[in-house]
Amino acid sequence: MKSRLFKNGLAVLGISFIFTIEPAWGAPSFCEKLYSLLGLGSKKTEEINHQAEDMKRPPGELLSPFSKDMMALRKIRETKDKEEKERLYDEYTTTFPEKWYDKYFTWAANGMVGGLALKAAAGYTGDPNSLLYGPAAALTGYYLADIGSQGLHKALDSFLSDRHPVWGAMVRAFRVHHDVPTNLNQNTYAGTISPVAKGLFLPIAASLATTSDPTTALFLSTLYFGALHGVEFHRQSHRPGGPSNKLMKWIQDNGFAISREQHAEHHRPPFGGHYSVLNNWAEPLFAYTGVWDKLDRLYWKVYKKMPYNWITSPKDIPEDIRKELTQKLDSLIPQELMAAREGYPHRWPKNDPEFAKAVDKANVQWRQHYIEHRQRFFRTLAMVDGHYDQAQREWAEEQKSPEMEWIYRGELRPLFEEDNAVDESMK
Repeated sequence: MKSRLFKNGLAVLGISFIFTIEPAWGAPSFCEKLYSLLGLGSKKTEEINHQAEDMKRPPGELLSPFSKDMMALRKIRETKDKEEKERLYDEYTTTFPEKWYDKYFTWAANGMVGGLALKAAAGYTGDPNSLLYGPAAALTGYYLADIGSQGLHKALDSFLSDRHPVWGAMVRAFRVHHDVPTNLNQNTYAGTISPVAKGLFLPIAASLATTSDPTTALFLSTLYFGALHGVEFHRQSHRPGGPSNKLMKWIQDNGFAISREQHAEHHRPPFGGHYSVLNNWAEPLFAYTGVWDKLDRLYWKVYKKMPYNWITSPKDIPEDIRKELTQKLDSLIPQELMAAREGYPHRWPKNDPEFAKAVDKANVQWRQHYIEHRQRFFRTLAMVDGHYDQAQREWAEEQKSPEMEWIYRGELRPLFEEDNAVDESMK
């Protein structure tokens, strides 16, 4: 019986991995097809320079969310009017307004964590000698929570997909937060913690129901408390006037919560470290081992995909990988890195002009390929389906769309003019 349960558990874990981790990491398209067949998510956008069909999708779907964000950032940077700039920033940022049920999840999860702590206290009252293990258990749980906060933060910042139907919105929120760190200020306590509380609700409930050993209960209470409050401590570290109350200030001042100064290191280039959001206790371990840099390189080696901390700060891409990209620009330079030239022009390596030229060249080729395919689609619509006026109108509207300005550069190309550069390239 136990063997069967174990095998079934492994099968469930394997299926969960296929349907969540694999699509997010850009692994083979097996999952994407299943997602499409089951109606669980949209088909993942392919790079235009590898795309051969499916041009009938809305043009915006051919751009990654990151590419759209980079165009928005460029527009914000070029806007001179202060009120208009603030309005564009509000549109750009992602917030998660508190919903009516968030406070119930938040306080229920906190209540169960408190229940674990009470279980520990009751157990120690009955067996005072076991209290000797209490401090070590509590500190270990809180330390492991900070390690977990690093791992989750790194995954959201660098590896997980902003196209994913489950966590895509949160991935984008984390990345936008690097551009607008103040976007957390309007969040509430319950609105901040509730996403984590929902994810941990069942594990906390199961732990409360099954744990009887006081040391284990104390360990789990500090582990879950840290896991729940990492996002809130992170929010508090960004408050311009300091922590919101005296208790929070005491927690920060005594090293139980990450301080504004400690977290500020994560918002300075390079962006590939300082991922703690709880208390920063685990940072020395990760800094000494260099585990995140090694994981970035392993991710590149296995998938030939760039972690987003490289894309958002291209000067931090290792020199040997920049050379590899320069030599194989047609196949390795992703759409997002080209878009980063628009959004982060100040973050490019000044001592490597060849790399910048290679990305610019890939950008020109990518845009040209995109325009060819879109123009071919509208010509087919006009000549084969007989919707000439509609095709002319939609082709002009697409080129004038602010969302597509990065591609068309504000230039209106006639659909059938023979001296059109795109038309000549298609002959």
